[in-house]
Amino acid sequence: MSDFTAINAASGVAAATASLTADTTDTIDQEAFLKLFVAQMQNQDPMNPQESSEMAAQLAQYSQVEQLTNLNSSMDKLLEANEHSAKLAALDALGQEVAYKASTFTFDGKPAQIGYQLDKPASEVTVTLSRNGAVAASFTGEELSTGNHYITWDGMTGAGIAAEPGEYTIKVSAKESTGDTFTPKSLVRSEVTGVDLSGEQGGTLQTIAGEVAFASIMGIFEKEAAADTADSNKSSDSADNTAKTNNTDSADSTTGGNTAGA
Repeated sequence: MSDFTAINAASGVAAATASLTADTTDTIDQEAFLKLFVAQMQNQDPMNPQESSEMAAQLAQYSQVEQLTNLNSSMDKLLEANEHSAKLAALDALGQEVAYKASTFTFDGKPAQIGYQLDKPASEVTVTLSRNGAVAASFTGEELSTGNHYITWDGMTGAGIAAEPGEYTIKVSAKESTGDTFTPKSLVRSEVTGVDLSGEQGGTLQTIAGEVAFASIMGIFEKEAAADTADSNKSSDSADNTAKTNNTDSADSTTGGNTAGA
């Protein structure tokens, strides 16, 4: 190889490398790698060409770079699609009830659903609610099997008076049949009143009992329909009206009988 050829080859590769690194830092992309490889092939020594094994290795590297680039692009699109799906699912939760793990909840003066998660059967479960360090109410869990269980608190304290609205702490303690104690996770189930989509993975749900990340919820449930309560009240009213009617009829009959006797 002549000095002239060597100089041309070196300068050609150097020029290609300089043009590639002008706008890059420590890494090069797929297109830059291909340009560098072609420049190297064009400026190699014709009397001492590159070994086929070295060329195959570089081509393999190029193939890996291409595959990784395509994979990264696909993953970005998949993550973006999942993000959109999560946000749509979060919007669908509006007006529904969600369950999630929490040690505190906000009480608004209306009945609240709290619960506990048993990862093994228990022989005894106690749920305690406290506010500002003072115990407000205590319950004995009736469901002792493995799973998630809920209790509806009517808002009354152990003293039989209405509890004040505010933030309450949930503490759950359980006992096994062997007498050993363990601490189950406390749960909250509350209605979703708003959705903040500014975060990731579905954003944040705003519930009556407090805020929770959409990714942290354990499930979405249909809200207990008020219509059922209304129907129940109607049935009670109907029964009361029937009772009143029967009483009136009975009184009328008695009156009529007394009049006839008179």
